[in-house]
Amino acid sequence: MRSFLIGLAALLIAAPAAAQKAADYELSCEESDTWCNISLKQFRKWYPLAWRGDYQGQRNIAFCLRDGCDGAIRTNPITGCAWRMVIVASGSPKVDSSDTLNLKTDCGKLDAVEREAASAQAARMLAKIQRR
Repeated sequence: MRSFLIGLAALLIAAPAAAQKAADYELSCEESDTWCNISLKQFRKWYPLAWRGDYQGQRNIAFCLRDGCDGAIRTNPITGCAWRMVIVASGSPKVDSSDTLNLKTDCGKLDAVEREAASAQAARMLAKIQRR
């Protein structure tokens, strides 16, 4: 088990922080599915803002990665948890008890290895956001 965790840690260190484009998470919406298309448009708007440190953008991206936003976004619980960690660690004066509750809820659904992966990913994401 220890060698597995060491291998996983090495993989995580070498891996990119997260998908770097909103399109990496997008699913196809039927033309007639209004809500899916609206959610997709909003995700495309918020994704670059989140990477620039925008508090609300980060919250919205984390939600979509957990919920799928009307079928527009491919869920990714580990990355969603990582965004929750980024939000709480950001130091934004807007962070409140709902953010800590979302962190507990989203990250609490992961097993220990997945939480470690999310934590490592969040550290890389924070470093990248802070360089901008």
